[in-house]
Amino acid sequence: MNNYQDWNFKDNPFKTTSLPAEDEGNNLIAGREQEIRKLIRRIYNQPQIPTIEGLNGIGKTSIINVSIFRAFQHHLKEKNSPIFIPCIRSFQLKEDISADDFLDEVLIEIAQTFIKYQRDLNILNVRLPDNLEEIDKWLNSPFTKSYQGSLGTPLLSLGGGQTIEANTSRGFEKSGFRRAVRNWLINMFPKENSGGVVCVIDNLELLEKSQNARKIIEDLRDNLFNIQGIRWIMCGSLGIVSSIVSSPRLEGLMHDPLQIGGIQKIHLGEVFERRVKTYRRNQEYYLPITKQSFGLLYDVLKSNIRNTLKYANDFCVWIDDMGLKPSTIDAKEMAFMDWLTKKSNKYLVDVKTQIKPRTLKLFKDAIEIDGIFAMGDFQLFEYQSAQKMRSCIRSLESVGLVVSVIDENDHRRKSIQITPKGWFVSHAL
Repeated sequence: MNNYQDWNFKDNPFKTTSLPAEDEGNNLIAGREQEIRKLIRRIYNQPQIPTIEGLNGIGKTSIINVSIFRAFQHHLKEKNSPIFIPCIRSFQLKEDISADDFLDEVLIEIAQTFIKYQRDLNILNVRLPDNLEEIDKWLNSPFTKSYQGSLGTPLLSLGGGQTIEANTSRGFEKSGFRRAVRNWLINMFPKENSGGVVCVIDNLELLEKSQNARKIIEDLRDNLFNIQGIRWIMCGSLGIVSSIVSSPRLEGLMHDPLQIGGIQKIHLGEVFERRVKTYRRNQEYYLPITKQSFGLLYDVLKSNIRNTLKYANDFCVWIDDMGLKPSTIDAKEMAFMDWLTKKSNKYLVDVKTQIKPRTLKLFKDAIEIDGIFAMGDFQLFEYQSAQKMRSCIRSLESVGLVVSVIDENDHRRKSIQITPKGWFVSHAL
């Protein structure tokens, strides 16, 4: 039995998934009004592409999803305003993906977005495409896991390793499908200020090297970013978005990145309370972690909301595993401090036997500068070169205290950061 169900919750209130572009996400988000307002302003002021940058787990994707949702909701109130429809999924770039394949992936998800939102669009008196039902059957009716168009066209990927075959009742060849979706976009968004389907390219840091990321974005520029009716937002961490925006070939294409930091501590209680209120069944619920302990965990993990949610859940699971059920606030907070102390000390003991004093000093120095830095900062750590510092970084990586992307082409990128395990060790120290 799920421990949260036992405690009278409908679901885990500490889920780490990004908030969706739906009512639920809008109800759960707190402390992000300023960032949302800035992003919505940029969504309305395209064709320049809004970009967002911040540490992993800081809440960037949730801000994006809620911003697009609010822009969509704004049209419900102000019918004459542009209509922005959130694409049903975000996209990630890979080094080996071609511009053509990525275009197909995007157009399929845009078609699925129209299918999902057709009821809302009907209510708004938006004229839907005549062949929407036909493409719905082609995409979503029973099919084999391969695509062979009537003219022997190549495989059309759906993502996640899955491919589709045209519905046998009536199929679309690859170029016909592209043409159909492009026509939808032109008809529904005839002018630049009409709005569009908002698509997000997320986790750009997965491309690792700035040079690779810039090249892929440059390759996509002319055949994807100028398609009428598609609006884009780009998102990444570890300094890669700033590096992309600085490319001379992309000058004027993108807004400067919105830099996203942690939620201000004064709003953290609201984050906690909204999650409890959303997921509890009624007032008769139990939760072993208090709002104060949640805030302490947020401090230990340096304002990283995803990590805070993850370890809040870990504590709740630990309480259940131990067969404990502290009932008062004091008892709950004592149990939390016991868990936090044991976890932090265990991590510290584990790593101290595996790293040298000079490496531990580097780690302590990194703590002093808030745990994010670049190989180009070697002098700050009293090394003569980035090469001499690299061996210590590798030692810290091997024991899980830092995570890094070594970008040989861009030493300015803040591409090394302390992990959650590292912050627990910092707490123990």
